[in-house]
Amino acid sequence: MTLGAITRSTLLPILALGLAACGGGVGDPVGSGDDSGGGQTPDPVVVDFPIVYVLRSVPRDEDSDEILADVLTEPAQFNPGARLYFQDRATATAGRRELTAGLFDGEALYDVKDIAVHPDGDRFLFALRAPEIEDADDDEQPTWNIWEYDLHTESLRRVISSDLSAEAGQDVSPQYLPDDRILFSSTRQSRSRAVLLDDGKPQFAAQTENDNQDALVLHVMDSDGRNIDQISYNQSHDLQPLIDVEGRVLFTRWDGFAQNRLSFYQLNPDGTGLAPRYGYHSLAGSEAPALFSTQLTLDGQLLAIAKPQDELLGGDLVRVDVANHVENDQTLDGVAGGPAQTSLADRPIPLNGDISRAGLYHAAYPMQDGSERLLVSWSPCRVSVPDPEQEDGVRIRPCTEEWLNTEGNEPAPPLFGLWVFDPEGPTQQPVVLPEEDQMVTDPIALEPRPRPGFQEPLVGESNWVSEGVGVLHIQSVYDLDGEASVDIDALMDPAQTTADERPARFLRLLKAVSSPDNDTLNDQDDEVFGNRFNQNRGLLEILGYVPIEPDGSVMTKVPADIAFSFDIVDAEGTRIMPPHRNWLQLRPGEQRHCQGCHSADSEVPHGHPERGPLPAYTGADTEGLPFPNTRRTDRFDTPVFPELEQTMAEFDAAIAFTCSNPDDPATCSPRGPRKPDVNIRYTDIWTDPAVREPDPDHQRLYSALAADDYREYVNGENPDEGLTVSATYPPTSEGCQTQWTALCRVVINYENHIQNLWERQRLLTEENDEGQATLVLNEFDEPVDHTCVGCHTRFDADDAPRVPAGQLELTRNAAGNGQMTSYLELLNGDDEVTLVDGAVIDLLVETGEFETDEEGELVLDDDGNPIPILTTVPVQPPLSRGGAAASAAFFARFEQTNDLTAPDAVDHRGMLNPDELRLLREWLDTGARYYNNPFDRARQDDE
Repeated sequence: MTLGAITRSTLLPILALGLAACGGGVGDPVGSGDDSGGGQTPDPVVVDFPIVYVLRSVPRDEDSDEILADVLTEPAQFNPGARLYFQDRATATAGRRELTAGLFDGEALYDVKDIAVHPDGDRFLFALRAPEIEDADDDEQPTWNIWEYDLHTESLRRVISSDLSAEAGQDVSPQYLPDDRILFSSTRQSRSRAVLLDDGKPQFAAQTENDNQDALVLHVMDSDGRNIDQISYNQSHDLQPLIDVEGRVLFTRWDGFAQNRLSFYQLNPDGTGLAPRYGYHSLAGSEAPALFSTQLTLDGQLLAIAKPQDELLGGDLVRVDVANHVENDQTLDGVAGGPAQTSLADRPIPLNGDISRAGLYHAAYPMQDGSERLLVSWSPCRVSVPDPEQEDGVRIRPCTEEWLNTEGNEPAPPLFGLWVFDPEGPTQQPVVLPEEDQMVTDPIALEPRPRPGFQEPLVGESNWVSEGVGVLHIQSVYDLDGEASVDIDALMDPAQTTADERPARFLRLLKAVSSPDNDTLNDQDDEVFGNRFNQNRGLLEILGYVPIEPDGSVMTKVPADIAFSFDIVDAEGTRIMPPHRNWLQLRPGEQRHCQGCHSADSEVPHGHPERGPLPAYTGADTEGLPFPNTRRTDRFDTPVFPELEQTMAEFDAAIAFTCSNPDDPATCSPRGPRKPDVNIRYTDIWTDPAVREPDPDHQRLYSALAADDYREYVNGENPDEGLTVSATYPPTSEGCQTQWTALCRVVINYENHIQNLWERQRLLTEENDEGQATLVLNEFDEPVDHTCVGCHTRFDADDAPRVPAGQLELTRNAAGNGQMTSYLELLNGDDEVTLVDGAVIDLLVETGEFETDEEGELVLDDDGNPIPILTTVPVQPPLSRGGAAASAAFFARFEQTNDLTAPDAVDHRGMLNPDELRLLREWLDTGARYYNNPFDRARQDDE
């Protein structure tokens, strides 16, 4: 019997009646050696070229025997029992041979996946993992490696020949680049590990943000496995890379920065130009399916299997118009349109586990001959119906009306075979017929296809490359989804607006902190490694601050080859816009341009120069004239003017200079884009003095954390006597406070930096007639002490118990989970306490209800009265992990007149200096973490 092209309406009866007559379901038995192809005349719909595919066991749970779903976010999962097959034609009568049969001894079970063909069609790449080593630890087991098969020589080779180098990471999803280098996804994190060393940390594979597994990111290597270069810097997985017709990399990114979504991004093969591409909103949420097993068609369409992220073994076959859409219902220019995703199945395929009459798809590969035909891994619709005569009580039947209407039916296990599918028919031609507990995956056709365009690698600005930086240019932070959120013309004009009146003052650059695995961090238990560090996820370091120019523009250097984000902050360092929840990256010498900002819930295309709305602000609207009421000069004090559509930040970067001797123009050189500063500093470089007085300098310095209004004070016979105060440690190095480099980091840990604020000695001062700050003395001629822990403790200076001021304890005593009491009370709150018989106990108040017995009758006391039910009184925490803005009431105590009418009210104005308040704001805006560097805790534990 020969199966020619069949329609979907006749397919199920033929499968039900005729599979056994077609060679046992998967061609010749393994090891038969029959490569003859049958010698038959080719069927008119047979695709006459070689194909490659994987035949594997259906993955099942070892304990329950339940079929395991494909999980996109577990790319290093090992499912032993796969084999790689080659057939010389895409027909069920063609011979096949197992290409990986001789790699391992005996019946050893290995795994194969992710086949990718070369544009010439004469070789292909794939990922292979060797069999498990019995009794070996997890870190001693084989890793996924990239292999290549050459049709001309009929030879297999591991691309990285060195065993040591090959086993240095999990390498999957290979693709040929247009210059024959190899793109792949890997846990190697080669450049990120080097950055860890620069940060004084051990080298390790960073864990994903939402799971405890090594993160896979994109790398490139030469065809011989040398010169491995990391090109993406996500904190979770970058998966399923493809090369589009222009030679760019299209891939699936797992965004885990305070979210959990899978969508498509793009970047160039050198790692430049990272940008969202498709589905950031329409693929988000629990109801939206994820797109698996992606391929690109000749016309730039994405072919994928749509199914839930971690459910089902197969799903719907869809074509996605990523060339013309950014979302399923939105075109490139942001206009409603679509859908971009269309199913190729002839009937709807439910993705909730219900019976699918159209069957299920597991993978698809588009033919390269200009037709619409596909190689598909497809399972027909089958149901399990009750049958007491069977040993397991069920019988598998095709999805005919009879069996679909049988009471008690359920979806049967899938039966994925290989088919040539023509969606125009729709017709299907069997290639590898299925058999129980086996499935065909990863099909490709070994046929030539047009070679993608070649993206020339970036030749970056040499000084930036040597500094290890790229440059970020934001056109205006006041551009919100293409609309001006403020009157930009008024803000940028010094005659209309002062610096203090501008809402956005600084850009705060943030670096992701890589999360180590438990073994790397000294096998510490959950108390230290997990909960104590807020699950050790989302930790942030501050790279520095850059002034936002009056028009809202920013142009700044950023350390290259890291995952970074940013905040928009006011003059005191408080974040004033929602945090940017996407990791950005810059390669050495790269300049990245952004139009502006966007709201968190906006679905307007954002982040790509070829997409999105028109800008709300385009820069200077004239050439040869200054920005309104500004004055800028060159080193010879000659006025200079912006070019047409230059932003203030661009203009500043083009004309600014630095001088070793300000009085000698010959010592001046171009400055270029601004460098960040770990301190908050602003100098008015724009206001024309002829218009008004320039704004005063503004700064918040780490070096001033321990500074008081008094360093010397007038006190009797010793007017020059210095006051000894406890130290408050800056969260960065002294060198970074004076000269920023790409290695500078601000790391704020509660124990090291915030607790000291509460313990530092603070003495009350007042201004004398000469304008000096002098100490206020009490009746014993001693300074009045306003140290925080002098009031906010359960015991006074004589160890007598008391109710802490404001019901707030600020001691460093360890609470139940090992964190300081002050940390928990500031952020989690507590129960109100009271003093009873010399003891501090929880305050109990009546709820209005009374105790009852099992029958619901009131329980009476000895006097015959109902017994009231008592409860504690919660005290709301004064600070919020939502950030400094969400903690505004706390900061108001130190900055404005407070209500002093309440008993024992204390005026807190000036008790913390502005630089200390800035440190608190930073700590809150970066998540109020107990430690932002978990290795700091480890070092303390080792001491």
